[in-house]
Amino acid sequence: TLLPSLGRPRGVLIVTPNLDHLRLLDLSAALRRAYRDADVVLNDSRFLDRLSLGGRVLTLPGSELAPMMLDRAPAGAKVLVIGCDEAVQADLPARYPQLAFAFIEPSMGFIRRRAERRDLAKAALAERPSMVFVCTGAPQSELLAAQMKRAGLKADMLCCGSAFHFLSGTARRAPVWARRLGGEWAWRFVLEPRTRKRYLADTLFLARNVLAFLSLRLTGRARFGRYEIGR
Repeated sequence: TLLPSLGRPRGVLIVTPNLDHLRLLDLSAALRRAYRDADVVLNDSRFLDRLSLGGRVLTLPGSELAPMMLDRAPAGAKVLVIGCDEAVQADLPARYPQLAFAFIEPSMGFIRRRAERRDLAKAALAERPSMVFVCTGAPQSELLAAQMKRAGLKADMLCCGSAFHFLSGTARRAPVWARRLGGEWAWRFVLEPRTRKRYLADTLFLARNVLAFLSLRLTGRARFGRYEIGR
């Protein structure tokens, strides 16, 4: 029921929270504002669904939603991708020749530079895309997408992390059985050393908030520091 709602004149901003996002939301007022600007919030984590959500909300990872959106895009649609390497920039136009792709590569640490963020928003507006995929990682993707929306960008926007690296084969995704069991995070922890610091931080967040996660499972509501789920 989600995909037919895409393509509205004003566009739809979609965010896909997982356990890492829950941790970051407690730390960042800017990220909480970006989430308030979102039109659609989808659970990205089957682990989180099994742990606490129990099917109460739609679970659809951004890495799966991104290709679904491209598959359904009309021929000739302009698609802007922000934050992907050259391999992805070569793969997407070959994979979807009916779509018109444009790519923007922000500099490292762009989110801390106000002038660069403004320039990125202006560049996105100038492209006049119908779809935007922001692949710069959390919380940078969500902060930039919300800023582009506030700047007047009327496009369907999805923050989707490594989605196109999985699609192009430049990054290896966990096998289907591991995903269905909610164990993709463990797969990445073992095979992607760069993610280990993040997953350790997430594990500590989970341990500190075990009662909140229990409340979320039992009642559908929980408070995590500065924000509440299920309000």
